[in-house]
Amino acid sequence: MAMGWETGAEGDLMLSWSELPRSPGHAFYYWLQGLLEAGFGATSGKPGFSGCSGTPKSKKTRSRPEELTMANNRSTPDCLNPTVTVLIPIYNGEKYIERTLQSALKQTFDAFEVICVDDCSTDNSLSITKLYSGLDMRVRVFSTSVNLGHVSKVIEFALPFMKGDYWIYSSQDDLFSEDWLEKLVRRAITTGADAVIPDVVFYTEKEDTNQRLIGLRGNREAQLSNREAVTLSLDWTIPGNALWNINIIKKVGVKTFGAFADEYSVRMWFLACNKVVFCDGVFYYRQDNPDAITKKISYKTFDRAMNHFMLYKLLKENNFPSKTYRSELHTSVNWIYFSKIYLRSTECLFSSQDSKQAELRVAQCLGALQKETFLHESVGSWKFFSKLLIIKLGKRVFSFVFMTSIYLRPWGRVLKHPLIFFRNIFATAGANCD
Repeated sequence: MAMGWETGAEGDLMLSWSELPRSPGHAFYYWLQGLLEAGFGATSGKPGFSGCSGTPKSKKTRSRPEELTMANNRSTPDCLNPTVTVLIPIYNGEKYIERTLQSALKQTFDAFEVICVDDCSTDNSLSITKLYSGLDMRVRVFSTSVNLGHVSKVIEFALPFMKGDYWIYSSQDDLFSEDWLEKLVRRAITTGADAVIPDVVFYTEKEDTNQRLIGLRGNREAQLSNREAVTLSLDWTIPGNALWNINIIKKVGVKTFGAFADEYSVRMWFLACNKVVFCDGVFYYRQDNPDAITKKISYKTFDRAMNHFMLYKLLKENNFPSKTYRSELHTSVNWIYFSKIYLRSTECLFSSQDSKQAELRVAQCLGALQKETFLHESVGSWKFFSKLLIIKLGKRVFSFVFMTSIYLRPWGRVLKHPLIFFRNIFATAGANCD
């Protein structure tokens, strides 16, 4: 979804950015985009994956809206008093939302509602959701008066309208096995758990084999404490696509500090759970939507650093091991550094307004890190200062090798891998300072 942003105050910069090289051209833009994708957010290397050959039905076999006649217009007590709320935020999702709604309405479990929140779409998304709402009473449609900007604010907006005892989130392009909700609810009731995680398939339509997260490293019978779930979610050993007890979010709320605040909120909800369990219902998490916020680089990307910094604070305040929360701190620092390199290299490609928004995101995080970390974490701590020193030395080596690759363009592809190698060496060396 294309989302808006909150603004933040600039802080004094602790890293010397004036030393970073300017972009020699568009080649740097595409090269660095590949580097960022290789270092951050790639799913293929995440722990806990295994092969999966099952995929949803192709688009050729899907039913059309007119096939959902008024016979499907549920008016039973199950419809009026749903057990589960499925929340779908929508922004310009006309390409996929129809299939997502069809997949939801084919569930073998009837006692649910689908809440669609249209966040000021400029395409036909709202018309499509209203059509389905007229054909099936389980679909409820709400529209925001202004673009709320990101998923967390949409969740906050929708919370007062949720009727279910449980709720679960879906993007506007995801799909589900027909027994997805049935198995989630059955597992929640039989175990009394506040969160139930289905199998998650990283789905692309053109691939016969998709990667899958199954339970805890393949074990669906595992039961996790709240703190175990938080720790295991940090590296995607377990996903956050859970069925949640509605009382959890009513108790602790949802954070709305940026585009990736929903990832922070998931860890906050895990921490508030009595236990976390698994089931074999399947959530198909689409990976081939080029317009998804996680699939393209925009000024929203630069909120990543703040998300990791906030996770650092959450983990530290709740007495997690220092190695765990310091890892999030180091990731935040690395994101700040590479974000500034990226901004320096793409000024001519971003609009001035988008550049300013991105700079504000990075400066806001750096100001918060400067205030929190240097007052509470690193006074008298050579370990943390050595981390920054290694990053600064790494910056010079990185810049030198990169500029060499630009001027020796025929060798650019050969040098790409050493660049990633150098970057990982310095990041790892910094992490090992602890």
